[in-house]
Amino acid sequence: PADPGPATPAVPSADQKFTSHYDDGTLKETWFKNDKGQRVGDWTKYYPGGREQVIIPFEDGKVHGDLLIYYKNGQLQGKEPWIQGKKHGDMIQWWPNGQVKWSAHFEDGKTHGEVVSYDENGQVLKKSSWRHGERHGASLEYDPQGNVTSHGVYEDGRLVSGDSFD
Repeated sequence: PADPGPATPAVPSADQKFTSHYDDGTLKETWFKNDKGQRVGDWTKYYPGGREQVIIPFEDGKVHGDLLIYYKNGQLQGKEPWIQGKKHGDMIQWWPNGQVKWSAHFEDGKTHGEVVSYDENGQVLKKSSWRHGERHGASLEYDPQGNVTSHGVYEDGRLVSGDSFD
């Protein structure tokens, strides 16, 4: 998987740190709040045993930066870029074997561009085009050999020809 990018800057010491623990006393999550009660810095959730499960970066109470999701073995499972509480940029998820599972582009919190899902071997399963949060353009499904099994065309979220997609 791709490098998750630069780490979130250190949280200023004036911010208050919070923690919660599993019943056995091991760390479950940590987060910070500023003097206004807003989340700031990284909210980190841990698997039982201590490995990071998800890191959610906050700025002034809103998700801001790369949200990172990990498998139990510590391998990166997903990366979601956020700007001021809205998904913005290229989101990607990986299978445990490192192959891309899913990718999509978001602008201002809405799906915009191509969304593609893959099987564990990297074969494309589905492709769809989006514009400002609505399907717009071709949507295709493929069989394991790469043959198109369903095809639909959308305009502004409405199916105008072919098969409907979920």
